Amino acid sequence: MNKSLYGIKQANRKYNEEVFHFKVDDLDLQDEIAAPGIFFGGNLGEANGILIPVYVDNITIIGKLVLVASITSRSYDRFKAAGHVPVPDTFQSLGMMVRRDRS
Repeated sequence: MNKSLYGIKQANRKYNEEVFHFKVDDLDLQDEIAAPGIFFGGNLGEANGILIPVYVDNITIIGKLVLVASITSRSYDRFKAAGHVPVPDTFQSLGMMVRRDRS
């Protein structure tokens, strides 16, 4: 019993390490020390701007559509290879565009 509970706790830690290393090392993003789980790169209003808040197993990718699509695809490939996407695939993506009315 203790061994299985310990394993469950370690699984969450291992997943968070995988997310951290992917976001920081592979995508070359910075992590926010004051608010753990928030990764960013570039300026959000520009083509290279990206903001990625991570909460438990939910990852939100905010930025320009082309960059978001690229990071979503790379995230899927990375987590699939690491065995974090169960079969059948439960990796879900919701594409949403927000436009600002400047009038």
